[in-house]
Amino acid sequence: MNRELAQKVLRTIKQRTNLLVNDDVLLGSNLLEARAPLHGITLSVPGVVVYLSGYSIERVSGTDENREPEFEARKNGESGTVWEVAQRLLDLSPTDANNLFGAPTNRAVIAAFEQLAAGADRVDWSKIRN
Repeated sequence: MNRELAQKVLRTIKQRTNLLVNDDVLLGSNLLEARAPLHGITLSVPGVVVYLSGYSIERVSGTDENREPEFEARKNGESGTVWEVAQRLLDLSPTDANNLFGAPTNRAVIAAFEQLAAGADRVDWSKIRN
């Protein structure tokens, strides 16, 4: 588990309560450069993770209404889906990634990151209420 990154994500989502959305990786732009200001931008949980890790985020498909959008994270020649990169960066199990990235409530996201930031290897979902 990447405790330092979990602490950084927790701090950010607590301070910027309007940053987090659950229904789309990136809203407000089709491209978010690494370390660019977040004015008018909202991000999903994996979007916040990859952005805080210095990745850019780009919508690579789904710009029409008939396709689900897909987003790619890029940094230093490395790329992957935002979900996959965030899961790897946090060293999450597939279950934790699905629960944390699969549109939980903001309260559940904060509770999960509180556990991870405190040093838990895995999230105890039985202790979290949506």
